[in-house]
Amino acid sequence: MIPEAPFFTAVATVSMTLAGFSGLLIAFRRGDQLRNVDIFHLRGIAETGLANALIALATIAVATLVGDLRAATRAMTVIVLVFIGFQVVLFTVRQRRASVRVGRIQAVGAGAIDFASAIVAVLTIVLGGIGLYEALMLLLLARPMWDFVRVLRDMGSPDVPRRTTSGKSTDAAVHTTGSRKEDRHEHGRR
Repeated sequence: MIPEAPFFTAVATVSMTLAGFSGLLIAFRRGDQLRNVDIFHLRGIAETGLANALIALATIAVATLVGDLRAATRAMTVIVLVFIGFQVVLFTVRQRRASVRVGRIQAVGAGAIDFASAIVAVLTIVLGGIGLYEALMLLLLARPMWDFVRVLRDMGSPDVPRRTTSGKSTDAAVHTTGSRKEDRHEHGRR
């Protein structure tokens, strides 16, 4: 067992917790109250949470099999870099297909986390630092956390429109005259 195993296990635990919380949020809100933007973010939180847990636990397994944590982290970082690229493409395509408009603040934050993750991944591959890889694991956690906080913020907002069983918003005015500037950008077309 590698000495860093508790760190990777903790990352996996937090990742699984985030994935579970997204499921709980869906369960607590009835399906007719979920907006396309909520479904988009909650699905992303669950997917990245599960993937991050797998990456963290796989790091322990690969390091144990190879017998060299530095070599294992380099190999796993290549996988992480591919995952980041795949995730960005998948979320972009999914966002367009669902006609989900994400607010500027949310998009800039997510983009900054993805960009920082890619930079740290490249540095980890080049330098092979264990501390860099651990920082990369934390950045992978930051992405679903960023989306989770956004969903929680909107759930507590009184001006979030509710959908009826017909799929139409019960508060169409929020789409164009929402009290928060970002809300106007986040509501997809119904």
